[in-house]
Amino acid sequence: MSEERFDRLEGMMSQLITMLGNMHKAINGMQTTLDGMQTRMDGMQTTMDGMQTTMDGMQTTMDGMQTVQIEHGKKFDAIDLRLDNLETKLDKMETKLDKMETKNDLRHHEVLNQIKRLEKDQDFIWEKAVRNE
Repeated sequence: MSEERFDRLEGMMSQLITMLGNMHKAINGMQTTLDGMQTRMDGMQTTMDGMQTTMDGMQTTMDGMQTVQIEHGKKFDAIDLRLDNLETKLDKMETKLDKMETKNDLRHHEVLNQIKRLEKDQDFIWEKAVRNE
């Protein structure tokens, strides 16, 4: 009976050793998988760092563009103000020109009337001179 027990014990021990070996293989496989995952994660982290650097560069570029846009806005505002001033001056000049044209028309009519009066006076004087001769 003892030999039977030893055989059973030996079989159980053999089975335990086999199970332990299988577990060791499984653990080694998992460790290899974990190492691969760690390598991939490191690669992903490097990629993310690169993307972050790119995004930082894009943000800097956008900030620069925004600054340029603000500067252009200020320049456009200054140009708009200058155009408004020019339009105001032009309106004033048009008003002055209209007044000058009105005055010139009035003077022209006065001069024409004066010339007509002088012509009538001259005609009258000539008629009188012809009658007196």
